[in-house]
Amino acid sequence: MPHRKVSIWKYVKTANGWRYCRAVVGSNRKIRPNCVLYKSLVEEHTEGYYCLNIGGKWVPVGPSAAEASDRQRGEAARVVAEAHGWDISNAPAEPAETIADAIADFMDEYRIGNKKNTTEQMRQTLEEFKQVCKERQKRLISDLTRKDVMAYWQWALDHSLTKSRRTASNKTYRVHSLLKMRHLIFIGKGTDKWQVPEFVEELPEIYSDWQLQKFLAACDFTQNLIFETMLKAGLREKELVFLEKSDLDFTRSTLKVSVKPHYDFDTKTYHEREIAIPEELMQRLRKCAASAPGKLVFPTQGGKPNYKLLRTCKRIAHRAGLNCGHCDHKGKRRQLNCQDRNVCETWFLHKFRATFATINLQRGMDIKTVQYQLGHQDIQSTMRYVTPLRNEQLREKVNEVWAKADEARAVVETAPSALVQ
Repeated sequence: MPHRKVSIWKYVKTANGWRYCRAVVGSNRKIRPNCVLYKSLVEEHTEGYYCLNIGGKWVPVGPSAAEASDRQRGEAARVVAEAHGWDISNAPAEPAETIADAIADFMDEYRIGNKKNTTEQMRQTLEEFKQVCKERQKRLISDLTRKDVMAYWQWALDHSLTKSRRTASNKTYRVHSLLKMRHLIFIGKGTDKWQVPEFVEELPEIYSDWQLQKFLAACDFTQNLIFETMLKAGLREKELVFLEKSDLDFTRSTLKVSVKPHYDFDTKTYHEREIAIPEELMQRLRKCAASAPGKLVFPTQGGKPNYKLLRTCKRIAHRAGLNCGHCDHKGKRRQLNCQDRNVCETWFLHKFRATFATINLQRGMDIKTVQYQLGHQDIQSTMRYVTPLRNEQLREKVNEVWAKADEARAVVETAPSALVQ
């Protein structure tokens, strides 16, 4: 009986997607770390993980080339022993991988090349998944089934403050990325797979004209300029927080969204962009920048980044009497209601950006320009803001349309009688 071969491969992301590639062996007959053969060429890949191919069966090992070599020697000895009929029942078995170890190994690679916020979201999600598995008495990664993924989706939905199916689905797909690296594919199409429940794509929330008027009237000079810049430039929160004086071009009336390594800030899509803004707004920014300490346009009094814009926004909304009165917030000692507290969930910073996109599209700006202004890579992200007219604008448009229709009908009705005469 021929021996089954035990070879070392690495699962890496190539130009054509994720592939198993044979590990490169050096002249010293040792594995060259992170080097693989792809289409007969040696490539370096730090992502992915090593695995063994034992007679056509894939066995994941981990990111370490040394560990893969040790496992290969052990498995090769086991294959030889089995081929000769030797009793290996008392041989020490390889320790099974726990869920906690799998998560730790996955996160060691995931944090490389990903932003801090993205990495923290993934870490928090996987910690939640580990807790759900613990409650279901699952300790080993090999014990998991699709029912565990389904249970986590339900847990994420039940623990979402807004009962958001979108949030539950996003978290479940993060868990799926961990399991996929361990060859556990539970999500997809097929009798043995589970399809994550679909969610309704809700219309983006925007501020109405009267809300903006009351809100901006309740601001002081600096606050008014901060939120008007956010509204008329469509900036994300951190893009505004780290906006520097050198980003302002007073001649062309543009501001630049750029990388700030000294603040550990990268643009969301890793693309810098220039945003055209109204000249009147730029003149006000010139005055503000001239008096602001340090490099930032909107710093704290000490010249540092202002990370409290959301709190400021909610305080202004409450002061202006714009809270909805229905939001409950869990405080340290008791439940808080937005009728008398700065906790209204209908006031948040990203809503200014959504309002910017909607106003520009409704007033005739072409969608490609809006896409560039917003910094979207995908046109579908911008298409979300191509929405029907709402509220007062909708009523005005409906009245206008039917007034013209009634007028045209009246002309048609009087035409025959004029011919008879």
